[in-house]
Amino acid sequence: MIMTFVIVAAVLVGATGLILGMFLGVASEKFKVEVDERESQVRAALPGNNCGACGFPGCDGCAKAIAQGEAPANQCPVGGADVAAKIAAIMGSDAGDTSSEKMVAFVHCQGSCEKAKQTYSYSGIADCDNIFVVPNGTEKECPYSCCGYGSCVKACHFDAIHVVNGVAVVDKEKCVACGACQKACPKGIISLVPYKKKHIVACKNQLKGKQVKDACQVGCIACGMCERNCPFDAIHVENDLAVMNEKCKDCGICAQKCPTGAITGKRPPKPAAAAGAEGGKASTAAPAAKPAASEKPAGKVSETAKPSGTSKTDAANQKPVVEKSPANQKPVEGKAPAVEKKAETSGAAGPEAQGAKAAGEAGQAANAEKPAETQSQPDKPSDKKDEAAVTAAGEDKKSPAETSGTEKQAGGKPGRSGKSGKYGKNRKSRR
Repeated sequence: MIMTFVIVAAVLVGATGLILGMFLGVASEKFKVEVDERESQVRAALPGNNCGACGFPGCDGCAKAIAQGEAPANQCPVGGADVAAKIAAIMGSDAGDTSSEKMVAFVHCQGSCEKAKQTYSYSGIADCDNIFVVPNGTEKECPYSCCGYGSCVKACHFDAIHVVNGVAVVDKEKCVACGACQKACPKGIISLVPYKKKHIVACKNQLKGKQVKDACQVGCIACGMCERNCPFDAIHVENDLAVMNEKCKDCGICAQKCPTGAITGKRPPKPAAAAGAEGGKASTAAPAAKPAASEKPAGKVSETAKPSGTSKTDAANQKPVVEKSPANQKPVEGKAPAVEKKAETSGAAGPEAQGAKAAGEAGQAANAEKPAETQSQPDKPSDKKDEAAVTAAGEDKKSPAETSGTEKQAGGKPGRSGKSGKYGKNRKSRR
């Protein structure tokens, strides 16, 4: 009895399912919607990120627009040239301009925690849309600076943007130029720029120069240096802010001239060692030649050792004479200049005076040629004896010359010292 009920229930359920299945099959054929096969193929070729960068609500909307001819094959900016070529092959049309340079997002702000002045500390929901309603729209003094709370980071599906030291920074390699971060930024300081572009005005501050300097170290102060030095007329100051146009050749002159570094791509200065290496080659060669010119040849008598009665030419041509003392002793030092001085005061040109001068010159030449070590050694007792002998001999040789010189100077005229030695004898006798 029980088995009969089970079998009847199973038959009824199976029959009901069969009837419903047949009904649904007929209805699907009766009311089916024609779908373009190319649309499904295009949808399969798209990346499937549903980022909305194409301007349609997801990849399905983009594939439908492309299949219906309402959008070009290169409508998806994320896929790039490869995806555009696949879609063009499906649609049997031209892939469009796929040779254009890749675009990436760029944040026009460099006001990090070290470079931008902070006016207060925000405590609230960590979102740029929430802090945007507070005074100045940010914690920093610059009202055009990056909030630094990551609304752009949340909007990016490719992990291509992050907040670093209070400023959003884009990873160019991961960025697909979908524009999601650009739409999420409440300050509007994110834009799409060519991938290879190096020199960009990284500032959106439209305040006056002094206000910018007070708020940020790397802000544009609208000084016009970039505009005056650009040879292509590719940058102009508009509303107190430097703005580049399509004429820019990316030469970098504006970046080098910018006094605050608001334009990216400024080349660092050369190190001092490298800069002085080239110019130092010539300067090191010049001082090397100076000692040779200033050195005096060995054996010449210096100007201070020249006798008063000889000219410079005679002193230069005169060979030094070294007087040898008995028993191979060293040349006499010290007293030779004294002999020369006394001979000069006499004013006589006799042979004895000339001999005294020659002896003085010989002593000076010997002292010049003598090494420093020898000069520094103390005199020996034997040298002192010879020195005393030479001094005595010099005084004996000098006395006739002095007498003759005195008589010639007097000239025989009557005077207190020239009356034929009369007064001199009286004085000696009185003493």
